[in-house]
Amino acid sequence: MVQTMESWFLDDRKAIADYYGPGFRSNAIPPWPEIELVPKSDVYDTLRRSTQDTRKGRYHKGRHSFEILRRLDPEKVVNSSAHAEMFVNSLKEFSSSA
Repeated sequence: MVQTMESWFLDDRKAIADYYGPGFRSNAIPPWPEIELVPKSDVYDTLRRSTQDTRKGRYHKGRHSFEILRRLDPEKVVNSSAHAEMFVNSLKEFSSSA
């Protein structure tokens, strides 16, 4: 199971880089073969390190998370996270039944 939704952010570096702009350090994000197994504390530490030199400042869940989530490429995230795939499929089912 995914430890935190921010794990999905790490699968779409372009979305994070586009949001934060200059100063974003994508090289601070290590390649993790199984993103769902990365401990929550490692995810947050990585986000803080990669964003600390941006004009928007370090990653903050309340201020930044939903805008980054909106920018994610669902296909990228679904390809590396079974739980993201289940989440996206649930959203599709819900929207088609509404």
